[in-house]
Amino acid sequence: MPTRMYRYKQMIYLKHGEEPVGIAILTAPRPRGEKSSYSWERFEVRVVYDYINVDVMKLEDEVFLAGDSRIGLVFYAAKCANLSGDDEGEKFRYLRLLSNLWAKHGWDKEDKRIILLAIDYLINLKNETYVKEMLVHISSLKMKEEDKEMYVSMFERGYKEEGRIEGRMEGRIEGRMEIAKKLLQRNRPIDEIIEDTTLTREEIENLRAAL
Repeated sequence: MPTRMYRYKQMIYLKHGEEPVGIAILTAPRPRGEKSSYSWERFEVRVVYDYINVDVMKLEDEVFLAGDSRIGLVFYAAKCANLSGDDEGEKFRYLRLLSNLWAKHGWDKEDKRIILLAIDYLINLKNETYVKEMLVHISSLKMKEEDKEMYVSMFERGYKEEGRIEGRMEGRIEGRMEIAKKLLQRNRPIDEIIEDTTLTREEIENLRAAL
């Protein structure tokens, strides 16, 4: 892990010219003997990276949820993923709890989108019945309609791609496609269309090629 993080850091710096800060959330025990630091030396020049190691399972929930911490909620999702294991019922229970916590924050749209992606990735709910119940739960949350639509769109798209949800999701996806077509006809930048519709860049490029 430290070696890979160092390589990723170098690649990001070369592309963007800025020093990145990397955070790795480990949802499984660290392999025995794996180093928690990385060092590189050549021609008497030595570079050392020391990483902070935090065992999320040993921390109380209040530590993650205190204040308005964005990363705290992601760490808490990692802890919930560990606690639920492969139990779909527990995954659903934790995802419902995390969605309630996510909904109450007033973060900007992009922050909420990134945090939501992290939560859904970590929990990785698969059971079709629980997925449908989760959609019902999302619709009942008290939050801005634009946040609710973003959550439903992202959640549905992820499971639609895996063939787990049918029916009304198809209509929502087609609706976003139509919106994307209109925005393309108005020469809107693709990055803005991605943000407004939550479609992928590839989907939008395919739409543009078909116009």
